[in-house]
Amino acid sequence: MRKYVLFLFALTALLIASCGGNGGDSNVTPPPPGGMPTEPPAAPPQLTLVSFVSGLASPLDLQAPNDDTGRLFVVEQEGTIKIIRNGSVVSSPFLDITSKVSSGGETGLLGLAFHPDFAQNGRFYLNYTRNSGQLQTVIAEYRVSANADQADASSERILFTVDQPFTNHNGGQLAFGNDGFLYIALGDGGGGGDPRGNAQDLQTLLGKILRN
Repeated sequence: MRKYVLFLFALTALLIASCGGNGGDSNVTPPPPGGMPTEPPAAPPQLTLVSFVSGLASPLDLQAPNDDTGRLFVVEQEGTIKIIRNGSVVSSPFLDITSKVSSGGETGLLGLAFHPDFAQNGRFYLNYTRNSGQLQTVIAEYRVSANADQADASSERILFTVDQPFTNHNGGQLAFGNDGFLYIALGDGGGGGDPRGNAQDLQTLLGKILRN
């Protein structure tokens, strides 16, 4: 019986030795975490900058109405909107309200949104700053004229205005949501670090996203 036990012990030791002492082939590299071999990362894509159009002054926004014309509308800070058609800027501006707009720094014509039914009703909306003794943000509706490439500058309907205590942090973005409402982003009024706490004050429109 003792010889039989010694024989089993010797056989077990021989098997362990033949497996490298760790239950497997010592020459096999274990798989990485996750069980799948990794591949070297792909090389980053090569990007090239190409000029799209020229002849624009301080462009701040780019919008396209849902009217199947392929036109792009560029908002220029001083108060004009230009049309890009087939890769070129149309010579006459779509709208020029520079006489109304106070621009420079973070002020000016800052946002444009086309009504979802623009192709039928010709309505669009602007966010701009004006100064007639008090700097204000103006949210206004305009309409296109009989010429599809020309807005009716006399059609302005001001929806509301907001006094701005400083010239910076005016916001400016306009966008229609899937709910059909116009969303308006107003900055906190500026001054650096929102010194008046407007963004946390529910008694002021500054520092809020509004829905009209």
